[in-house]
Order: sequence, then structure tokens, then C-alpha cells
Amino acid sequence: MVTYLDLLNEARGLQKFLNLNVNELLITNGEAVIGSQAVNRVIQNIRSSSVDLDFSEPVQDIVTTSGDNILLSPDGDNAWNPQMIREMRLVSSTEYLKLDQVTLPKAKELEFAYPNSGKPLYYYIHQGAVKLIPVPDDAYTLKVFYQTQLSRLTLATLTANVTEPIDFHEAIVTGIYAYLRRAEGDPEWRQFWDNDYKLSLNKAIDRNKFNQKAKGKRLFRMRRTVDRRV
Repeated sequence: MVTYLDLLNEARGLQKFLNLNVNELLITNGEAVIGSQAVNRVIQNIRSSSVDLDFSEPVQDIVTTSGDNILLSPDGDNAWNPQMIREMRLVSSTEYLKLDQVTLPKAKELEFAYPNSGKPLYYYIHQGAVKLIPVPDDAYTLKVFYQTQLSRLTLATLTANVTEPIDFHEAIVTGIYAYLRRAEGDPEWRQFWDNDYKLSLNKAIDRNKFNQKAKGKRLFRMRRTVDRRV
């Protein structure tokens, strides 16, 4: 597997810098800190620019608890945020039923209308919790589509495996390279960011069109040089 540190070192290689190793990350030397900042800025940019692609939207199957109207968070997902839920469906061998999200006032009306437990039909979010209406009378499987919160990469997490599709690796490397040049005070760093990085990012997004949740224009419009010779 490829780690974020691998891609950082690939970008450092373009500048003819020596590779950083894990020990240097642990002692947090200056180059490691700068490298971490560069990787973090690029990854955050790519993730925020790719929200219209399916890989930015995790899907979790969560099983309800009979007699409990609160939906538990997905196992092992520290980035879970109920406010980021896009859609929720009850799934079984015979059903793929969409649950409607309602406001708190409407939820109180529905709770009065559904005093008995049963199959969940609605949900609302209150005080950071997802609550179901009616209260489940069995263990139902809910398929939850949501966006993760963008967690910052740190020196401690640079050795984690890259989660972005392989098509985005070139964009990550060129973006890191641009930021490293910026840290070195190179006035041409913006050229690498606006051209090399964004071109690579556009290509990656185009190659992942099959992952798009909605059709749309590319995120960046590249500058074109017009030949005005007569």
C-alpha cells in the first residue's frame, strides 16, 4: 500500500530533497512539519473538491436496536457526523425504503401519531443524535449515506495508507510539490499549483466520472494560451 509519507517523499524527490523517514516524523524536525502541512493542505483541497464523487460519501449498514429510537454511530468511524447524512434507507430482502428526514416540530407530531413501535419511516437529528420514528420494534438494517468530516493529517498519521483512488496520486504529488516550493520561497510555486496540480486534479476527476453522484462541469477551468499570430 502507498502511504501519505510515500507521496510526500516522491514530491521531495522532484526537488532533489532526501526522503524523510518515520524517525524524523517522530522528532518533528522542521522539514517534517513543513511536509506535513503541505500534504494536509493538498489532501484537504482534493477532498473538498471531490464531494460530488461517490468515494467521498461513505455508506454504512447500521442495525437498529429494538425498543430504542436512537441510531448508533457506525463502528470504527470517528468522522461520523449526523449532520452530514445525505440519505437513509431501510433495506431487507424485499424492501429498499427511503426514510424521510423531518424537522424537530414535525418529529414531535409524528411521535404523537405513532405511539406504538414499528418499522422506522422517518428520522430527525436532535442534540447530535439520530432518532427514528416510530421506535423500532425489531432489528432493522439501515443503509446510511453520508459525508465524512475532513480530519486533518498530522505527523502521526502521515504513515497511514492513502485512501484516495490511485487516479489522484499524481495530483497529490504535484500539489505537495507546489507547496514545498512555496515553503522555499519560490515565486513560481503558484504556476505549479494553477497549472500542474489543477490539470492533474481535473484528469483524475474526469477518470472517475463513473463515481459521480451528479453530472456537472469540471471544478477548474484551465487557462488556454491563444495563438494570435497572423
